[in-house]
This record gives sequence, C-alpha cells and structure tokens, in this order.
Amino acid sequence: MYPKLILRNVFRNLQTYTIYFFSLTLIYSLLYAFNALPSHPVMQSLSGAKEMLTTVMSQYMGLLSYLILSAIAFLVVYSTNFVLGRRKKELGLYATLGMKKKQIIRTLFFETMLVNIFSLILGFLLGLILLVILSKVASEFFMANYFGSLLFFDSKSVILLVYSYLVTSFIVGVMDILTFRKQNIIALIQENGVKKSVLAKGKPVLQALLFILSTAVIGFGALYFSDYHHLSFLKSWGILLVSVFVIFVILFYNTLSHFILVSLRKLPQTYYNKLNTFKIRQFSKQADSNSVTLAVLSLTLTLALSLLVFSGSAYTTMNRELNKYSPYDVTVNLYRGQEFQFSQESVKDRLKADGFDFNLIKEEYSYPIYSSDLIYKDLIDTSNLWAHDKELPESKVPILGISAYNHLRKLQGEKAVDLADNQFLVNANYKGTAKQIQDFLSTTKTLMINGHSLNLASSNPLETVYFLSSVGTNDTGTLIVPDKVVVGLTEDHTTYVANFKENIDKRKVETFLSQWIEKYYFTRDGAELNPFTYQTKGRIFEIYLGFMGVIVFVMIFVSVIFIIISLSILSLQTSTSALDSVNDYQILYLLGNKRKQNRSILLQQILSYFLVPLVIAGPLAFALSTALLGYFENFANTSISIDITYLGVAVLLFVLYLLVTYRVSWQIIEN
Repeated sequence: MYPKLILRNVFRNLQTYTIYFFSLTLIYSLLYAFNALPSHPVMQSLSGAKEMLTTVMSQYMGLLSYLILSAIAFLVVYSTNFVLGRRKKELGLYATLGMKKKQIIRTLFFETMLVNIFSLILGFLLGLILLVILSKVASEFFMANYFGSLLFFDSKSVILLVYSYLVTSFIVGVMDILTFRKQNIIALIQENGVKKSVLAKGKPVLQALLFILSTAVIGFGALYFSDYHHLSFLKSWGILLVSVFVIFVILFYNTLSHFILVSLRKLPQTYYNKLNTFKIRQFSKQADSNSVTLAVLSLTLTLALSLLVFSGSAYTTMNRELNKYSPYDVTVNLYRGQEFQFSQESVKDRLKADGFDFNLIKEEYSYPIYSSDLIYKDLIDTSNLWAHDKELPESKVPILGISAYNHLRKLQGEKAVDLADNQFLVNANYKGTAKQIQDFLSTTKTLMINGHSLNLASSNPLETVYFLSSVGTNDTGTLIVPDKVVVGLTEDHTTYVANFKENIDKRKVETFLSQWIEKYYFTRDGAELNPFTYQTKGRIFEIYLGFMGVIVFVMIFVSVIFIIISLSILSLQTSTSALDSVNDYQILYLLGNKRKQNRSILLQQILSYFLVPLVIAGPLAFALSTALLGYFENFANTSISIDITYLGVAVLLFVLYLLVTYRVSWQIIEN
C-alpha cells in the first residue's frame, strides 16, 4: 500500500516538487561537471606549468564541494519547509484517517527521497553534457593539446553526488521528525501558513524616514566603496561596517512595501486604476512578510553578480592581452657575436639539422635585428625606470629594417607602414617605458644612425608585437629605419617566427624545443650562456593565465551556485504566496476576471518580486565589481574593461526560474 501511495503522491504533487527538483538537478549537474573537470583528459593533457593548474583546481574544487554541500543543505531545509507548508492539510487528513505519525513521516520522507533520486540521475546526465561544454571551454582557455572525445565519466565525482544525496536524505529525515514529533497533526488542517513581518511596523512617518535613511546609506556606501582605494578602510572596520550595512539593507526591505503603498495611495489615479490596488496589495504583502529573506538574497546576489562580472571581465582582458602579445605560435632567437658559435647559420638550418619537423609549420619568417652605438640612456630618460629594468640604460637599442617590419605586420593581418628614405619610426609597447618613449618622440626630431640623418616620421609610437615575450613586457623601444640604413650595421640576433597548422600536438613541439635548447648551453667566465632562446604561445598562456585562470573558473562556479540558490528561494517564496492568494484570485474570477487576466496579474506579481532583490543587488554588484576590477588593474598593471556578457548566465537562470515559478504558481491557483 505505502509504495503505491508514495509513488502516487509524488506524481500528484509534481507542482509542489517542481522547483525543488529543478534546483537540485542543476546543482547536481554543476557539482559533477566542475569536480570532474580537473580529472578530464583535457586537463591531464596539460604539460609543464599548466599541470599546476589541475592540482590547484582540484584543491579548490575539493574545498568548494563542502560549500556546495552546505548550499544544498540550506536549499533542502528551505524546500522541505515549503513542501510541508504546502501539504499541511493533506497530512492532517491522513491523520484523521488513522495514519500514525511514524507512517506519515516515513511516507513523506520516501516521497522526497524519490524526488531526490530522480534529481540525482537527471543531474548526472546533465552534468555529463555540461562537462563536455566546460572541457571545450577549458581546452581553449588553457590551450590544451587534446583531440579525443570530450565525453568523460569520473567515478570520484559520482561518489561525491552519492554523498550529497545521502546528506540530503539525512537532512530531510531530521526535518520531518522535528516537524511532527511534538505537533498535533490534525491541527494542521486549520493552519494557513501565512507569515507576518519579522520586524515590527512603526508609524508611517517613521517608516518613511527609515526608508529614506537606509536608501541614502546604501547609496553612499555603494558609491564610496566603488573606488578600490577605499577598500583598505575595511581592514580596520570591516566587520563593523559590513554589519551596519546589512542592518540598513534589512531596514530598506522592511520599509519598502510600506513606502510604496503609502506613496501610491497619494496617486489615486494610479492606485485605483483597474486592478492596480490588488497588484500593489499582493506585492506589499509578499515583500513585507519576507523582508529579511529579501535582504539576505539581495546581498547573496550582489556577491554572485560581482564575481561573475569580475571573473568574466578579467578573462576577457587576459584573452585580449594574450592575443595581442602572442601573434605567433613560436619565436626562436639566434644571437650573433664572438662568444657564440653560429655566426653564419640560420635558425631554420640549425632546427632542421637537429630534427625539427617543419611539416607542422603553416607560415614562417626569419629576420635580423641590428644594433648600433645607440644605447637607451642616449634616447630616453632612464632615471625613473621600474626596478627590474636597471640594466636597460646601458643596453643597445634594437634596430629593424622597414621591409622586415612590414612583413611581420602582414603576418598579423595589418597594413604596411610607409617610411621615406630619410625617416625613422619607433615601435614600443612596454608600459614600463611608455612615458619615456612618448617624451622622446615629443622632443627629438632627428637621429644619426650609421651615417644617415633621419627625421622622425610620427610623434606616436607604433605598437606592433614583432616577437614573443611575456605579456606587457614586450618591446621597450625599437627603431624602425629604411632598409639602406641597416646595411653595414652589426647584426645582434636573428629571429625566427612561425605559426603552426591546425590540430597538431603542440606538446611535442614544446618537448622538442625544451630538450633541444638544453644541448647548446655552455659556460664562459663562470656564466652560463646559450646562443638560442625560444618562446611559444603556449608558454605565455601558462605563465599569464596560471593561478588566475583557475580563480576565474572557480568564481564562475561559485557565482552560478549562489544565483541558483537565491532564485530557488525566491521561487519557493513566490509559490508560497500563490498558495496564500488562492482565495483572492478565486474572488477575482467570480467577479468577472478572466483566466487570461489572472495569468497576467500573476506573471506581473512574480516578475516584480523576482526583481525586488535586484533593486539593491544591481547597484551594489556594479560598485563591488568596479572596486574589484580597479584593485586587479592596479595589481596586474593592466587596464580592464567591464564585460557584462557573462551576466547572460544569470539572465538565463532568471528567465528559467521565472517560467518554472509562473507555471507552478498558476497550477496552484487553478487547482
């Protein structure tokens, strides 16, 4: 009898369990996908410094798993309360028919567990699909060298899902026992579950003053702390300031509904227009009874949206900088001079002699870099250089012929630069010498190079990346001169640049180059020298992404989880409100309101309630993300533009929960 009853109850109460099932499925899928990602063959294919990313990500995901389990526990507790509130009368009727408390608790427990197991299975299947998407993104993000199937089964992540299922089972069992242990279940038939405001209501004038005061404090706080320089103030007073701020957020939501109601009453044409009175009353009742929860959700959404914007903007900036400073897949330098042995041989000849597979190369170019008697302190002010540029003043200024320079620009899809026979240009894209180079171009009009008097062709430096190096520390300043000027100059080194063909195993190239260059190290006067140096796009990605790449992935994961939890609670509250408003909608129907009109009113009510937390979360998220990005800009010495496209994830979840909530709420009212 009981198995049939349990199964029948689950299908009969699908609307009750829909939001709970939907949220738990999403969380299970995310939990599997993000925990399985470090073990995915894509991440295992990483080599060198990138192997550290897998280790760090595994550690982070292991710690975050406990956070997610806590989030699941919170969701289960909140959802269980919703289910119990929704089915109080039903459970009370079971008692009147002779069912004992233990039997009722057991029935309700196994119903929830049945929903959980369905969520677990569907979440796992959805997680497999999500893992394919994440692994594809990670492959592009970390420049992995994996060309096999992206579908992957991770037993450890499955065990984590089962563990999560057991945790939810335990919580549900405890919740059911605590709810019914001392309660007279028959009395549940008379309970309506309507909540009152947690905070006491005062006089209208006091309510208005508190609302205005809380709005002013929140607005000032958001504006003040949007400047990252002011974040240091939180070091000494952080706990106190955050606590006070939370209190004012709670006051804002506790007085919001009253303020709106009083304000609109003074506009009778709006307040009494059609069914606006009903809509405003419904919203006021819902916001008033859940003011504290709304305050907490607004702060949770603030954190989630801020992390989403910050991590997305940081990734967009990193990707932009990486693409800017790595136009080639590989660069190999061969230095000339008496201390080096290969004075006549080219880079390509030496690589070919040592067995490099040039069938991997799509396009290539080799060019010489010259030097003269000019050193940097002859051209620019070297008194205020960065600490790691202390050897720059005595370094020779590199010189590049215009033909080679334009060929390199052509490889990057850029137009050629025109240069007369008696002119010169400066190429520079290193931030450490940007000001000095600009000052030089503003004051110097002519240069004498190799017996040629050259005039400055442009007072603005060119910024072409003509060789690979670390991001942001590329060209400190190179003179671009006519080809005739470099004739007779000393060749400092020859540079070979190349781009690989599609779908090649770049690990083999990295392994070859790292082993190849080791053969040419030699010691002279106690110093270790090498006629060759190399850099690859993959190594630049390793160094620049590194730890920050993992942080971005983790932040996106945490943000999505927080958004799901917040929207789940909003959805459950809205469904509860729909349950409390059944009689109101029935009265509207009896008074002549059509179903279509009731549907429209319900949708407006749900949409307005979903938007309420964003009244605070929106401005606060903008302020916090601006502060975080400002701090990161200063730390990474780069400029970051805010990228809100990653908020599309939040918008998608918002729309999904809105539709699910609307469907569930309408079913409650209609039935």
